[in-house]
Amino acid sequence: MKKRSGMTLIEIVISMSIFVVAFMVISSLFIYHTKLFSLQESTGSLKLQKALFSKRFRESAEPAKAIAPSITLNGSPYISSSSTIIFQIPAINESDEIITGIYDYIVIYRENTDLFIETDADSLSQRKDIKQKIANTATNLIFRYDTDSPTDASFVSGYLKMEGNNASDEIMISAYLRNKTR
Repeated sequence: MKKRSGMTLIEIVISMSIFVVAFMVISSLFIYHTKLFSLQESTGSLKLQKALFSKRFRESAEPAKAIAPSITLNGSPYISSSSTIIFQIPAINESDEIITGIYDYIVIYRENTDLFIETDADSLSQRKDIKQKIANTATNLIFRYDTDSPTDASFVSGYLKMEGNNASDEIMISAYLRNKTR
């Protein structure tokens, strides 16, 4: 009798079944870990944006002399309100000393889901004119003042809510205008 080499149909079906089951387990693990990585990446991004907002808000509010009623930057008008804030900050020279009677302005506002901080520096100031996007997931930005009129405020709170890929985060931060003349 002749000896046959190769595999029978049943052996091939069994080996294919084992391969399909192993492939399904590995692909479901891959999909799960990809979703988990995306969620962790989104959460990390939101925390970074939250920390940047907190830092820049305090850096702007604490040295401020006042909340300015309005300003026009690069042809765009801004008005201090519950959704936009304009800090009036004493200008500084190269030695970081205050230049009396001269001010820089910092505007914090939201356009769609982008959160911006824009600086309008006086020509004598050491600060530079910059526009910085600090978040791209902002869904809500609210400012509250300790008075009815933002321009009379000496204390301000900022609330920011952000939403990313299946993650959300929010922050409420407050600061006194340190240089406010009372």
